Amino acid sequence: MTFDDGYRGVLDRALPVLERYRVPATLFACSDPLLKSRHFWFDVLCRREGEAAVMRARSLAYGDWRALADSIETAAHEFETHRPLTRGELQRLAESPLIEIGGHTMSHPTLALASVSEQRHEIAGSRDALSEVVNRPIHAFAYPYGGLFHDFLPEAADVVRDAGFSLAFTTREAFATLDGDPFQMPRFMMLESISDVELAHRLVHSWHASGVAAV
Repeated sequence: MTFDDGYRGVLDRALPVLERYRVPATLFACSDPLLKSRHFWFDVLCRREGEAAVMRARSLAYGDWRALADSIETAAHEFETHRPLTRGELQRLAESPLIEIGGHTMSHPTLALASVSEQRHEIAGSRDALSEVVNRPIHAFAYPYGGLFHDFLPEAADVVRDAGFSLAFTTREAFATLDGDPFQMPRFMMLESISDVELAHRLVHSWHASGVAAV
């Protein structure tokens, strides 16, 4: 199982279920919101202006997007339920033998609209920051939004590799294979609209397909 971004719900809701059924999982965390106690920029913008505004912001060049994200930066408080994990909560989550922490950039931009140097800053910066917090190497990465060409370009895989990651995940829906590109690993997205029966089917099938869990 994988979880993106780094919401508090992974600790409060997901971890107890994962521990009950002994299911390993990876959390791909954006380092800046967690370590600076700030809400994710897209949550703030969505609350203010709606989902359409978030989609427009995703299409901005990195510099313009960065200026927008900085202008709406909003503090996240521990009493809030819908917020990023805190540094301490991330450490508690990482203490579980079932949980691996992965990188997800520093601030969740659209990498396809960033220069190579800006991508290096976001990708390597997240790895360094998270590694310092959890006191262990960070091996895996997930591209924000996850669509090849639309959200990230093939050059991003080289940046991820050069930053010291061992593998990276997209949101292309397919089962992982042993001969697949380790820096473009597929995943199945589990959305709220997926029924319990369909979720169970995907989980069971994924454990048997190719001998590799891809969910």
